[in-house]
Amino acid sequence: MNVGAVVLAAGLSTRFGANKLLADAGGRPLIGCALGSLCAAEGIARRAAVVSDERVAQIVRGYGMQVIVNGDPARGQAHSIALAAQAMRDMDALLLMAGDQPLVRPETLTRLLRAFEAGGRGMACLMDGTHRGNPAVFRQAYFGQLAALTGDRGAGALLCGNEADLLVVPCADADELSDADTPQALERIHERLQQLMHT
Repeated sequence: MNVGAVVLAAGLSTRFGANKLLADAGGRPLIGCALGSLCAAEGIARRAAVVSDERVAQIVRGYGMQVIVNGDPARGQAHSIALAAQAMRDMDALLLMAGDQPLVRPETLTRLLRAFEAGGRGMACLMDGTHRGNPAVFRQAYFGQLAALTGDRGAGALLCGNEADLLVVPCADADELSDADTPQALERIHERLQQLMHT
């Protein structure tokens, strides 16, 4: 199975107050954590990121990944997902990952993709101790529905609306899907990153 993986990194960071993807997270930009995990994960044929900031685009290129430009980020996350589905239309499946989830481990992404390929479902997502969602992977049959999403809802509507075709894979770490929506959230994540670096 050829899987295309796309990091969603074109948000406006309205709750954060600045471009959070450029904020420090364990000695590198926050976006670098997601990109690094994606590059180290197995079972991915092509990697890309949807961006709206040239500074983020430069970081993405530094990881050798394709840059997909979202020229209208105000249209919400759904527009980035539509661009991702279009860019990966020749792939058998599409993995979507948020750019502000620095604790997601490459081995967790690998386990998600292996379970997805073996499970025969149309989609799969991760679940930690509190919620489920991105990263999530979708077979090509869902690309049209991904492209038709609107606003800032993301792909959660597809996950919730197709339970019978959804495989949920648990994370190894209860904090793995934490996102850095606010400076306070990033500080908590930074503390967790420091703990992981010393274990």
